This record gives sequence, C-alpha cells and structure tokens, in this order.
Amino acid sequence: MDYTDYIKEIQDASKNNKLVFFVGAGVSRLSGYPSWTDLVNEFYTKLYKKRKKRTKFSTEENLQIPEKFYRTREKEDFDKILKKMFGVEKKSNIVHEKMMILNPAHFITTNYDELIEQACNKRGKYYSIISSDDDVARVESSKFILKVHGDFRNGYNSENIVLMEKDYLNYENKYALTSNLMKSILATYTIVFIGYGLGDHNIKLLLNWVKNLQKDGYKEPFFILTEDEQLDDPTKIYYEGKGLRIIESCLIDNNQEESFEKRYVKVLDRLTDPYENHYLDEDENQIINYIYDKICPLLRLSSIRKDDFEIVFDMKYHFRADGSICCNNKSGVNYLEQFFTLDVNALSEESQKKYHEIRILFEHNETWYESEGILGPRTNISLKIQNPMYHCDFKHIRELAHLPTKSLLDEYQRAYYLACLGRFKEAYEIHNIILGKAKDEEDWLMHYLSQINRYRLFQTIMSMRAYGVQSGDESFIQRIEVEMKDYKISDVFDSMPFNFQTQYKSLKTLSDNYYMYSDTVKLFERITKTNKHILTGSYSFGFSQANYAIIEMYDSLKFFYENKLWLTSFKDMKEYVKNSIVLMFDSAEYEATRERRPNDLFFASRNSSFTVDYYDFVNVCKSFEVADIIILERKCNLKRFEFQEQQHICQYIIRIVNEVVYQFSNGGMNYLFYVLFMEEAKSAVFFAKYIQFSNTDYTTIVNALLLHYPWRDVNELQRYQWTERLFVMHDLPMEVIPIIEEYLLGQALKHNDEKYFDDQSHCFTGLIRHFYKDYVSTTLSSFVFTLDETQDRIVDFMYRLSLILTDEAKVYLRRLKKIETITDVVDALRIGVISEVDEYSEIIIDYIEQRFTGKKGVWVKDGSLRRIDKYSLDFAIKYFLGKYRDERMKNFVGFSDQFDLFVSPETFDFEKFEVSWLRYYNLEVIKEMAKNEYMRSHLLETLKASAKESKDNRYYEILVACFL
Repeated sequence: MDYTDYIKEIQDASKNNKLVFFVGAGVSRLSGYPSWTDLVNEFYTKLYKKRKKRTKFSTEENLQIPEKFYRTREKEDFDKILKKMFGVEKKSNIVHEKMMILNPAHFITTNYDELIEQACNKRGKYYSIISSDDDVARVESSKFILKVHGDFRNGYNSENIVLMEKDYLNYENKYALTSNLMKSILATYTIVFIGYGLGDHNIKLLLNWVKNLQKDGYKEPFFILTEDEQLDDPTKIYYEGKGLRIIESCLIDNNQEESFEKRYVKVLDRLTDPYENHYLDEDENQIINYIYDKICPLLRLSSIRKDDFEIVFDMKYHFRADGSICCNNKSGVNYLEQFFTLDVNALSEESQKKYHEIRILFEHNETWYESEGILGPRTNISLKIQNPMYHCDFKHIRELAHLPTKSLLDEYQRAYYLACLGRFKEAYEIHNIILGKAKDEEDWLMHYLSQINRYRLFQTIMSMRAYGVQSGDESFIQRIEVEMKDYKISDVFDSMPFNFQTQYKSLKTLSDNYYMYSDTVKLFERITKTNKHILTGSYSFGFSQANYAIIEMYDSLKFFYENKLWLTSFKDMKEYVKNSIVLMFDSAEYEATRERRPNDLFFASRNSSFTVDYYDFVNVCKSFEVADIIILERKCNLKRFEFQEQQHICQYIIRIVNEVVYQFSNGGMNYLFYVLFMEEAKSAVFFAKYIQFSNTDYTTIVNALLLHYPWRDVNELQRYQWTERLFVMHDLPMEVIPIIEEYLLGQALKHNDEKYFDDQSHCFTGLIRHFYKDYVSTTLSSFVFTLDETQDRIVDFMYRLSLILTDEAKVYLRRLKKIETITDVVDALRIGVISEVDEYSEIIIDYIEQRFTGKKGVWVKDGSLRRIDKYSLDFAIKYFLGKYRDERMKNFVGFSDQFDLFVSPETFDFEKFEVSWLRYYNLEVIKEMAKNEYMRSHLLETLKASAKESKDNRYYEILVACFL
C-alpha cells in the first residue's frame, strides 16, 4: 500500500510540533518489561497456583484477574508482584530513539516504566512527567509525558496505577484532569499509536473517545501495526470506521521474517526519512505538484522573505540574501534544481500552469537557483515596494481607504489604510468585523493577519493615550481594554487551526513580541564582521557584509509593507532599518577614504563606487530622526556619494510637503496622524540637502517649511538652517525669495506679542545676499514705512533685516532705532550700519565686564569656571583678528578657556584646549589660528589625532583646508 499521504502528514505534524506518540506495552516489552498479558498471567499463577493454559486472556479476564487477586489476598502481596515485574531497571531501546528523532510534542503512554524518560534524557530533551491529577497543575515544560495509567515514582503501590476493573470504572473520577488533558490532545494533535494490538482494551476505549471527537471534525489517529500478515479488507474497513488510519509494517517491504523491533524500526525509519527521498522520482509532473503544494498557500501573500522560503522547504535549501538558492542537504532528490532546469514543454497542461505560478512567485521575490548559469552573487538586486504608505502617497491612500470592499482582503487593506491616516478607531473596528467574517468563511490567513494588526493597533492606541493623545471616546478605550485584557500575542499562532499552522508556519514569528529578533541578531553579526574588516584593513570579494545587511533589511521591509502589516510603524522595525543604513554608510565611507597601498591596487580596483538610490533615501527619512542624520553626516561625508533616482526622490519629498500643507490648511492635522507622520516629514526636508530640485519644487518645499510646518516641531533657527541646507550645494532660485519675505513679515508681526522674540530669522538676509549680492526687498522695505516709535519690538526685528532693505528704509529705521545695547551693536555690525567696532567699545567692555564680574547671572561650573556667552566670544575673536583693538580685553583673561585662547594666546595653557571648539569657528578664523606662532603647533598635533581617531569628518576637512 502507498502510505505517501500518511507519512507526509506525520512528518508535517513533526515539523509543526503537533506530533504525539501514544505508546503501549509492546514497545516496553522490547526492553524486557512484561506485556499486559504477562502481568495478568503472573497474578493468575499466584492466585490459582498454576499457569493458564491459553496464552491470551479475554478483555474481561485482563481486568478481573488482578482485581480478584487484590480482593482475596493481602494488598502487600499485590504490590510485591508489581515490584517483581517492574522493579528491575531496564534500558530504553532503539524504537524509543527513533521516536525521539521525530521530536514529538508530547508522549502519552499506558506504560508504568521510565523508558520514555530515559530516551528523552539521552536526546537532551526535557519533558514534564504527568502521572496523576496532582501533576497536571505542576507542569514545568511545554512538552510532557502523560502517563495515563500512572507509574511507580511514589512506590510500587496499587493505588498509584490503573490496572484492575475498578480502576477503569472509576477512572473518570480519580483521573478527571488527566482524562480531560488526554482528550484535548487527541482532539488537537496528530496521534500515532505504537506498541498496541488492535484488540487491546485500551485501544477500544480510546477509539470510542476519538469517534466522539470526530463529530467535531478532529483528526483521525494513526496506528502502527506489526502483525505477520496483512489485514483483510473487512477488518481494515471496520477499524477505519472506528477512526483509525493503519500503517502496516508488512506492506512497506513485505519482509516479515524479522523481529518486532525491526518491524517498528522499519516504519519509523520511513517516517524519519525525508519525504522526497521515497516519494519523488524522476517524474517532473510529480516534482511540480510537490513544490506547488508547498508554496500554494504563499501565493496569497504579496511578498515573501528568503527566510520564509527556507522554512517552507524544511531547511533543505538555503535562500541567500542575494536571492540565490543552494541545497543544504546533498542526499536525496534535489527537486528545486530539477525544477529550474526542467523542460517546460514536456509537462502536462496542468503542470505547466502550476510551473508558471511557481516561477512567477520566485521571480517576484528575487530568487533563482545557483545552477542557472550565474556565477557568484548578483549585484543588481532591486527593491520595489508598491504600498503607497511607504511612498507617502497620502492622496492615493485616502482614495483606497474609501473604495467599496468586495472581500475580506479589501476590508483588511482598508483597515490598514485608515490606520495610516490616523483613523485608528475605525481601523480597529474593521479588524473586529474581519475576525468574525474570517472565522465564518474559514479564511484563516485573514483571521491571523487581522489579529496581528488589531493587537499592534491596540498597542499604538494605548501608547499614544499615555502621552495624552486619544483615539475615540472613553467608552471605546474602556471597551478595547476589556477586549485585550490578558491577551497574549504569543498564543495567537498556536491557537490557529492545525492546517493553517502547517501551511503558514513561516508566519509564526509575527505572533511574537520579538518578531525582529533573528533579523537583529543577524545584523549585529554583520556589523561585528564589518568593524573587524575596517580595523584590519582587509578586502572583501563579491558582496560585503554591509551589502548583505541591506538586502536582508530590504527583504524584511518589503515583506512587512507589501503585506500591510502595522509593525512597520514600530520602533523595533525603525531601529533595525536605521542600523542597517548606518552600516551601509559606514562601510561606504571606509572604502572611499581607506589608505591605498601599492600592493592594494588590484583589490582597490574591485571597489565600485557607492551610490544612494531612492529606497536608501526613503529609508533614511523613515527611520532616522534629524538628530540621527546629523550624527551620520559627522561620521560620513555624504557629499562624496552620488544620489541617484533624484526625480523619484523629488516626487517623494513633494508628496510629503504637500501633505503638510494639506493637513495644516484644513483646520489642523489629525494629531494621531501627526505623531506617525511628522518625524518623517522633518527628516525628508532636512535630508533633501543632497537633491537637486526644480525651481518650482524648491518653492513648494520652502513654502511648506516656512509657512506650514508646525512650530512645536521646527523652531525659528531650524527653519533658517534647514532652508540654508537646501541651497548649500545648489543655487537659491529667485522664486523662493518672495516666500522668505512672506515668512519674515509674519515673524515681524508676531513681535506685537511682548513675550515673543525671534533672534534667528534675520539670518535669511545673509542667505539671500550670498546668492544675490545687490538684492533689496521692496516688500519688506514698504512694510518698514508703516512702523512708528511705538512699535519698538517690530522695529528691532526689521532693523536686523536691514541687509536687504532699501537705503530709504534703512534711514527711516535709524531714526526709529538707537544703538544702546550689545545686541544693537552686533546687529549693526552684521548689517553694515557701522564699520568700526571701536566706536562702540564702551558698550562692549561694559557688557563683558558685567559677565566677568558676575553681575548679570553668570553661569558657573564647579563654583569657578565661567561659561562664555556667544557675544563675548565673538568680540574675543574680533580682537584676535585685529578687528577690535581695545586693550582692556586683556583685563578679562580668566573669563573662560575659549576667551583666553583668543585674547592671550601667548599665555594660554593648551592643555585646556578642546578640539571640538574648532567645529564652531569659520574657516577664516581657523586659518588665522593656523598662522599664529603660539597656536599652530598645538592645534596641528591635536587635529591630526582627532582626524585619525574621530568619526567626525569635520576635523579632517579643517586639517586639510587650514593646516596642510
């Protein structure tokens, strides 16, 4: 008989931790323990002083003879027989060892001995022992040995076991918990009976239970039969009707001249041997069917990870990060290699259709077999994500969220898109509806994924509520708290139907709070190897560790986005992406700046130039905060890298800034959406520095940044700095200036509020004059003439904009504005109203003296060291450069280390010099420092060390520009 389906089902159960062996006395007998008949015969002999003539007892005799002995003799005599028959320790046998290979989830046994425990210990597996109801509550392991008839751990005592007729009749009362646990296992696991005969009383009882359970659609158990002859058809049909699927050892190779032990081993060997070794031949149609059955469930997923493929193909194949497939196990049929090399035209029509579905699935997920003529890893790996949320296409998302739904998949996607828009309550309610419908339709994939998204959405709702942002009213929050109380996401997968667990075993990690664990561990290993590579200065062939890390990250990212999983918004995912990107840039920076030795020329030529593409750019914006980008720029000179696909990047950024304008032009942004979206919106504009936009796009971006980005996220200084960043590497289009003027007018009017003060926005005038030296603003100049003496705060602000005002406006402002404070002096110097600093020396000296003597709240560290303020340092630098000549500056030596460096370099203690100061001086100042006889040698030595040791490229740039 062909047991193909039986064996495949048992093997699948083994792989999915759903296999249970129900072990009878026939297995223990192979180790020397008595069979049930042997034990009963011992009681019979002692009772009647003779052995029974027949070799077998009836079922009634098996139960009654021990009880007759118990009732007519002393209990001590009964227990002595038990000790005699079972008191000699035996060793587990090869059948136990073969069963352990299949990694059963549990064992159930009617045997009293400890042979199964021995086999588990040999295998290094820990199974809890349950031999009484008291043990049920004390289970310590997820795996256990259920000894339904008890054992002798507490002594050879008749009270500890089930043997007599009264024990069976009273079983449900004495072993209620054990009985219910056994029934639960029979109902939910794949059961294999071994060591029993078909006439065994225990089997008859169990078959009645199974038959009742089958009414609710539970799995029929398997039964390994080791009789000499094949069952006749009526007998076989009889037991099949009882709910048994029988595997006869005599039908596997027709050799029954061997021992029972060898018969068991023969069956178990077939169960442990890979399925394809016996059931896949050279028939290509059969290979197609085999592969198709494995991947068919995956066709419903929009993206599949390489790791998922490995699980689906039982780890027989390794799916590398670059997409190549290689066989891990060289024994047996290499069916994937045959698939990729077979003649499609030789297949049947049905197989051809399946072949093309399989091939499309592999190609869509960037996989190929290494024997297809491609040598080494591919370098043209592409990432394509269709999910509009990834691309911040919110206009399209709003359209999709309001499309009519025709299927559960439509409902599932609608819930996702609503969540993307910050409409969490609606999304949560849809998931609840899906769960009910999916159960009715038995669409367990939608049921599972919807459970995952609903739970993650609940986490998002509750985490935002902790920060004062609530989705829905209080009654909604109270309801979902009740729904999710004690909800364990880790239980979701194991609670799904067995067939689903078998088909989608690769999705189990989604039902885990450590869903990124394996990816993170793999990334950490690659980071460690890359750091070692950098430290040793070695060269890599083919893909580097950073290349692999990025491809693996993209593989996971595409899986989560394309399958609409809400996990993409979680910190764990963003940290994983960010760390992968950092590794990529660190590696590229090292390769671009590493020292080249003469004998390295061959290897150096192998390093292709690194480029940043659209997906790299988007991933930075999605996973990096602005502070992270600043750190990255300090470590890597990003200007050295080419940013490709700039048109796509431009479109992405324009979509983002348009969404900001849309949201804040419609009565304020949905705050839930704001929390999800705003960090990416900030990072995108900040990182846009490296992209060349059209004049129209520049206008759109600056308009959004200056006039629409919320003030809680971007302050006055950042608005200037981020605008300046956009044009550090590009020209400032004239079309942008009116937007800047509109912004400055708005800032001026804010000064009607006495609590408001903006001392940063005047920097825009320098930015405009940098690109247009003669530019004057008629708009701002006209506004100046609307002011009078009573609007002194607005006058002060406009005065600082004098650099781009008309001469008439400047004259008018001077009549309204007097230079009386240090701020007035600084502003006047910056805009060119005064040229000689010395003219206002009394104001400057008075200002510094007040801070030096502590009359105006000097900040003191450790009670002595004064922290210098910006104005005092600016005038100390002017003194050093000879632009301010008041010798009274020497009186304040000791103000701070930086002040002393510039005012008295000849006496400065360079042990106090901090190289980080140089990062905040402009190159003109540093070049003069490099010329100074007291400073040069000290600064040069410190800079060389920092340029070599620090990851901040600024030190290297300063060294080259000013000292070399």
